[in-house]
Amino acid sequence: NRPEEMNMSQSNVTERVSLAARGMIIGLVGFLLATVAETYAGDNPRTRVIYNLDCTEFFMGTFGPIMPETIDKWVDHHAALGVTDLFINGNAQRTNYRTAVWEAYWDGYDPSLGTDQPFFAGIAPGRIDGPAASESRMFIAMRNLHLGGCDYMQRMLQRARHNKIGAWVSMRMNDGHHGSLPEHPSHSAIWKSNPEWRLPYGLDYEQPEVREHHLKLVRELCERYDIDGIELDFLRFWLYFRPGREHHGSQLMLDFMQQARAATRAAEQRLGHPVKLAVRVPGVPWIARRHGLDAAAWGKAGLVDLIIAGAWWTSSNSDLPIETWKGL
Repeated sequence: NRPEEMNMSQSNVTERVSLAARGMIIGLVGFLLATVAETYAGDNPRTRVIYNLDCTEFFMGTFGPIMPETIDKWVDHHAALGVTDLFINGNAQRTNYRTAVWEAYWDGYDPSLGTDQPFFAGIAPGRIDGPAASESRMFIAMRNLHLGGCDYMQRMLQRARHNKIGAWVSMRMNDGHHGSLPEHPSHSAIWKSNPEWRLPYGLDYEQPEVREHHLKLVRELCERYDIDGIELDFLRFWLYFRPGREHHGSQLMLDFMQQARAATRAAEQRLGHPVKLAVRVPGVPWIARRHGLDAAAWGKAGLVDLIIAGAWWTSSNSDLPIETWKGL
């Protein structure tokens, strides 16, 4: 064949393969949605589909223009697909809404200086300006949404209520992003000013100030929003104590969980409806306990309503020991 005929032939094959692949994907999605619909038709109270949205993805523009109406459309779409509970994450080391107890992501940013300013100095080269400028745009987008009068967390939760699905907040308990970039703008003041408390990821929870810092945000989320529950995400990231101190840390974490439960109880009194407490922990019970996160003990003590066992974000585990968790 002549080269142009060979190219045309290859193109036809590629198109057929692409169409076949799309057909398989559409068929799989249809099967899954049909299965979910069939399950709901049976009114099975044990079936739940939880969507956990992290604190930055919306502000990358992934879902469309960064405006309140996009939030509404996004929640409506996922509710229609069968999501039963929406878990909205509002923080890493800073918050994506204007908080009274922590710094917001954009605190320190000067809009008159553009992206060439000290606030962005700690971002890796190539991620401030140009095609890869996702990080600098993210900080600016959060600020602009706030200045436009939109509380991101509240808007997400209200739209979940509108769709009659679970309205939850999710809190990262020891975020450790950008540890190798000490001047990165996402770092909190407590992280920057206390290098002696830093672990490979996050801060040392043996320090009372670190625990109280995180409890402040737990309490604010429970006091500020109309929520069905709060998830304490101990899995992203999962280090809380220095090596050899995890056993001592288990008791500190038990006390921490008692205070978190007190915050949800106070929210129940304020709102007049149940406010659940969930925890996300490493997938194997004894690995969780080894890090000071004895979620089985928290369950026995009646401190948590839901344990979400999973793998860390760069890995997956399709064989979690659910029976072991239930047995414990």
